[in-house]
Amino acid sequence: GTNNEDLLSDPLYLGCRHPRINREDYDSFIDNFVSKIKVHFPNAFLHWEDFGRGNARRILDKYQDQLCTFNDDIQGTGAVTLAALLAACRVTSNKLQDQRLVVFGAGSAGTGISDQIIDALITQGLTPEEAYERFWLIDRQGLVLADDVDLTEAQKPYARQRHELEAWDLNGKTNPSLTDVVRNIHPTILIGCSAQPGAFSQDVIETMTKYCSRPIILPLSNPDEKCEAQPKDIIQWTNG
Repeated sequence: GTNNEDLLSDPLYLGCRHPRINREDYDSFIDNFVSKIKVHFPNAFLHWEDFGRGNARRILDKYQDQLCTFNDDIQGTGAVTLAALLAACRVTSNKLQDQRLVVFGAGSAGTGISDQIIDALITQGLTPEEAYERFWLIDRQGLVLADDVDLTEAQKPYARQRHELEAWDLNGKTNPSLTDVVRNIHPTILIGCSAQPGAFSQDVIETMTKYCSRPIILPLSNPDEKCEAQPKDIIQWTNG
């Protein structure tokens, strides 16, 4: 694309000066790499880091049964977030299975976090259907809905049915926004992986607090200037 060409012509660009390789060559390289790792380091733990959303889960799924492997952006973030939620549930004396979760940003991190929580809910005795029922994921287009043709494979299990919105007040919009979702489903947990600074506005937080005495709010986007809200603001808007 044009971005690639701009980079290649930039005298300050430090990377390799060649166009992006196509999917076939890319996959062939990864496959070659994994096969050599298996031969030379059969007991290695292979950690994938910072792979784009078009490749991260695809590669993890392809190789997860061939060697000990892990994608940090999907599973590491998910495991740490799950640990934080379990601790928060203990503090608020609530069970994880009694929570309603809104995840803002449904890329590799957002769906990876959600998948870890789904596994925990199933371990605690819920069916997969019951576990997915507790999630509302929001991506660039708004609430992730089943009739959206552009859903990623990772988003599909979380997609809500459009008929669920019949009683919602949406002002004629096709996909509910974060504010719409918070106002209509009264979440107890709000997780941000959107890289949209300020997305957890005072209005969103105050609306959530109206229906939940001790909301669990995790703005996780980094670096800090991409964070959905600042902790000091959240503490103020929730009255501590």
